[in-house]
Amino acid sequence: MRKLTRRGVSPVIATVMMVVITLVLSATVVVLVMSFNSSGGSTHYGSFAMVDLDPNRQYHLYFGSFQPRTHFSDVKVSIAGQIAEKTLSSYSQATPYSNSQVASMYRIDLGDDGLINVGDSLIIKFDASMSGRVVDVLIVSSANGDVIAGISLIVGAAPGPTPNPADYQYSVTDGKATIIGYIGPGGSIAIPLFDLAGHPVVAVGKAGFTPFRNVQGVTSVTMPDSVTSIGSSAFYNCISLTSVTIGNGVTTIGSSAFQSCAALTSVTIGNRVTTIADYAFESCAALTSVTIPNSVTSLGKMVFYYCTGLTSVTIGNSVTSIGSAEFLNCESLVSVTIPNSVISIGADAFHSCAKMVSVTLGSGVTIIEGNAFIYCTRLTSITFLGLAAPTSVGANWITGTNGGIRGHAPIGGVGYANPFYGLTMV
Repeated sequence: MRKLTRRGVSPVIATVMMVVITLVLSATVVVLVMSFNSSGGSTHYGSFAMVDLDPNRQYHLYFGSFQPRTHFSDVKVSIAGQIAEKTLSSYSQATPYSNSQVASMYRIDLGDDGLINVGDSLIIKFDASMSGRVVDVLIVSSANGDVIAGISLIVGAAPGPTPNPADYQYSVTDGKATIIGYIGPGGSIAIPLFDLAGHPVVAVGKAGFTPFRNVQGVTSVTMPDSVTSIGSSAFYNCISLTSVTIGNGVTTIGSSAFQSCAALTSVTIGNRVTTIADYAFESCAALTSVTIPNSVTSLGKMVFYYCTGLTSVTIGNSVTSIGSAEFLNCESLVSVTIPNSVISIGADAFHSCAKMVSVTLGSGVTIIEGNAFIYCTRLTSITFLGLAAPTSVGANWITGTNGGIRGHAPIGGVGYANPFYGLTMV
């Protein structure tokens, strides 16, 4: 198989072939129906301004994940009324996409020639275990290996917004595109897989370029797995933004990336993120819950500072420190469990979390800096899981907490004096 290349698509084409997507979720399978139809005039689909499918040519279908080493359950594909179902698993013999950056893309061959034609209706059935997973789909010319169209889909989800590369401004380095500006109409948007010239989009924002800063009208953003980083202040004060889905390719969320997105209520953080930098979600007052995935090892300071609506947080088991003022004035937060991976809790980490009633500290915590839980006025219980007590506890760490606050240590625990730095142990 010859190496696939990404071909840029001209923004002006008289007649195009449009790919229409429908998603259906049943009790046992998720069905993705793709219909290839002829359509005149200007349209867009996937990551291209237009999809130019020549009815006199044939195409290959690739699907899988832009995230390397991601496996998927059995998938059954058929052409309605023509070709019976064929099963493909990433563990079986399959032709891989030759670009190592997307090593988990596989070609599925149908019929005697393994090709699809304009007019075919493809029915792709995913195992129910795939529900909620991101699947990337490429339509590839059989004649020259050019990528004609590409899109990221969330299996089982309602059809999402269609990415339009013309809505963005780009910079290109080493053949890879970074979004540096947004000029679209707003609403629900999806970051495209490729720019208008066919370069893969790998980043949203970079130093000196904040594409969604102070933008009004964008209400939701979905990022494909091809994006690996979100730059500093990329969405700063994007005041209408209510929902963000960060793809599983992203490894870094830059400082202040979503700071002051006051309407943001929901954020899904991909499972490859390792770094969430300082102030990333500061003052996202409408955010009610967040899950920090197990992939995250570095959590900056003040990441959730003044997220006053935050009621629950799940901290992944790879985080090693809770930064200073991390959750300061998260006044709706009721309880928190610090995982065993955490070694230190920074100064003012939970300052003025007025509704917090209980804290569980993992076995790895050795350092609690000053004012860590100051003015948590309803805090009545701190449970230590470590057999050895923390060795460094800062001043005023529980000042202003409930007068009946008590500490709980494991049986046989060492170093837990009573009181323990002012905390009565029971």
